Amino acid sequence: MLHGSKRSEVLTLADIKRYGLDSFADVDYISIYGMPPEEWYRRGIRVLGRTAVECTRDALGDRVGLDVASVAKRMPSNEFVVIDPFAGSCNTLFWILRHLPNSEGIGFESDQQVFALTHRNLAAIRQRIDLVHGEYAALLKDLHVPHDRSIVAFVAPPWGTALDEVNGLDLCRTTPPITEVIDQIARQFSGYSRYPSHFASFGQFGFDQRVLIDAPDLHSDQQNAIRWWILAAERGYGIGVSLFTGFPYDVAWRRVALEPTDFWRLRYGKHDNWIKLSEGTRRVLDGAENIDLVVLPNDTNDLIRAVAAQVKAGKKYAELIGAAGEGDDVILIEGHVRATAYALAQLPDRMECIVGASPAMRNWIAY
Repeated sequence: MLHGSKRSEVLTLADIKRYGLDSFADVDYISIYGMPPEEWYRRGIRVLGRTAVECTRDALGDRVGLDVASVAKRMPSNEFVVIDPFAGSCNTLFWILRHLPNSEGIGFESDQQVFALTHRNLAAIRQRIDLVHGEYAALLKDLHVPHDRSIVAFVAPPWGTALDEVNGLDLCRTTPPITEVIDQIARQFSGYSRYPSHFASFGQFGFDQRVLIDAPDLHSDQQNAIRWWILAAERGYGIGVSLFTGFPYDVAWRRVALEPTDFWRLRYGKHDNWIKLSEGTRRVLDGAENIDLVVLPNDTNDLIRAVAAQVKAGKKYAELIGAAGEGDDVILIEGHVRATAYALAQLPDRMECIVGASPAMRNWIAY
């Protein structure tokens, strides 16, 4: 039905049941909006052949909604704007909004026929979703979201040629590429609180934190693309926003070992709180010396002391990440609390640090 004669036809109830039975041995497989086909068809809901194939069915939509809600509860606001650039039937939005009750849903749909049917379907079930007809890329820039709302973006572009009968779904080849969509959303809403963990978005495909981080396959183009996607959405890496505003694209990375005598080389990134702690020098050693003299917000001093105690007790943390600065300086990109704790604990062992270098590093906002 995705490519055949019924692709753009409105399906009958018999068509829908036959598709579910023939393809999945379940006449109720295309359950949407919380209803089996018999019920939603009776209430006037209609779908195209392509929508029956492409839509998120209820069982999966419920799981996505639960995953999103489990992470969104850690956001600073409990009121959300949920954006779906490729809305289709809006059933994914429907389920996310069920699990995020203080939320507003906004969907974009470029296909006129799909838009018209979905708009009518939402009215039939009295579901409040702002469905906009057109390409998300052109319309997103006109979208205004109050700054006291947190933003959740569900990004699932059309598969296009990414779905192969032999190799399965390749998330690197969606149409448009996922990274392109995230780039635009991240730039548009760089000043907002965004959904802080994106592992849930890939859980349905078997890409959870264990696969992506704990036991990664660094030779997998697909896994590498997903990790890039998460870094882009979380921190702005690779798209030049947020922490990585002005960060060069030609960075050469290497792993170096730091001895305790090398700590004088470590400098904080240009962030107000760390400048305050070091009394303007940005030296990590100065920050550690001032831990009892300069109080930072959000109980940061207590957190540094706690990490220092854990380090002394033998706990191991991930490598620091830094950028090559003037001379032998290493400017911290990630690990400000850990580095200060290491200095405070007067750690005797050497530690590893991943350092990036580029002739254009001076353009980085935190240099």
